[in-house]
Amino acid sequence: MHTTATTSPDVTSPGVVLVTGAGTGIGRATARASARQGAAVVAVGRRPEPLRETAAEAPTAIHPHPADITAEGVPEELVRRALAGRSDGPRDATAVRLS
Repeated sequence: MHTTATTSPDVTSPGVVLVTGAGTGIGRATARASARQGAAVVAVGRRPEPLRETAAEAPTAIHPHPADITAEGVPEELVRRALAGRSDGPRDATAVRLS
């Protein structure tokens, strides 16, 4: 696996994506843009209510998952969940794509 920094996430190919910080701001925009492009989105953030608001735009495509990614083992578990189905890799709100 390699890490590629980009100026914006590639949301042109459907798959399963993991978006951190998906409750607000750039994370919310990334989750919604990915869903509009046909991706199934695992939307991660610490607060459930903002994640539900993010998912409201595309409730069948955006799946809220409240979690603290700084907790031990949580990032690995989230990536395992996102990669369990078809996937084009995780994305985060800092616009670094792992693939």
